[in-house]
Formats: sequence, structure tokens, C-alpha cells
Amino acid sequence: QGKIEDVLSKMTNEHIEIIGSGRTDMGVHARGQVANFKTNSELSLKKMQDYLYNYLPEDIVITELEEVEERFHSRYNVKSKTYLYKIDNNKVIEMEEQEKLSIMEYNEKIEYHKNKRNNLLNQVLWQIERHNQEKILNIATSLQEEEYINLLKYIQKLRDITKQKTFPENVVYPIL
Repeated sequence: QGKIEDVLSKMTNEHIEIIGSGRTDMGVHARGQVANFKTNSELSLKKMQDYLYNYLPEDIVITELEEVEERFHSRYNVKSKTYLYKIDNNKVIEMEEQEKLSIMEYNEKIEYHKNKRNNLLNQVLWQIERHNQEKILNIATSLQEEEYINLLKYIQKLRDITKQKTFPENVVYPIL
């Protein structure tokens, strides 16, 4: 939470405090965690998300930003929470502690890169959908044909990230 507040404060030149929908214990990760903060910044949501993406550590990913009503409070307006506990009961006696750590780090890298890839995909898929809808409606398209084809190629390259020989240790992301 502190890292996100620091980056937001730097981005907005304001003191930002985040209100999370819940807390996690140290070493526990949360997916779909909702939080809110107040700002007077006039930056667009897209610019804020890009800034957060570029300046937060790799293990913190903000998947979505949206403007909410002034009275919204992520902790008090929460509708539900789901907890998933993964307990490994496998008896792996011969495995050294360092090997266990390496496997965990490897799995975390895979998860991180898949989430990053999915986030990048979500940032462009709406453009493809809009272009296709405009064609169906027979109205002028927002994208030129070359831009549309480049987006499709970019999406395909993103989908193929997991096929890279160096995945997940050294991943090269395509540039749009």
C-alpha cells in the first residue's frame, strides 16, 4: 500500500492515502483488491494507469482505474470477498529449501508475466472491438486499415509471449 501511495503522491504532487477494501497478512497476495483515493489531479485515467505501470515495482499491478462517486469507500461499499487458501500437502523430503524457493520464484514469474500480458491485451482489445463494430454499422472507422492490422499483429505477439524460449526468465514484450 505504501509503495502505491508513494507513486500516486509523486504523480499528482499531492499527499495520497489509499483506502483498501481489506487487508492481507505479510507475504500474502491479493487478487482483485479494490482501493480508492482522492485527488485533485486532472490527469486522465489512462495517463495515471500508464504512470503506475511504469513506476510501481513489477510485483504490484494495477489492472483497472475508474472514477467513482465522492462518497465511495472501498472498505464500506464492498459487496463480497472470496478467500482461497492453497495448502501444499505434498511430502517432498529430499528437496532442499533453496530448490523450493526457486520453484516458487519461477511460478511467481510465470504468473506475473501472464498478468502483465493480459493487462496489455485488455488495453488494446477494445480498439479492435470498436473497429469491428464500426465496420458492421458501416460508419467511418476510428482506425486506418494499417493501424488495425498492426494492432492484430501486436495482439498475436502478446499472446505468444509464453512461447518465447527464455520465458519466464527473460521476456521481451512487443512494442505497439
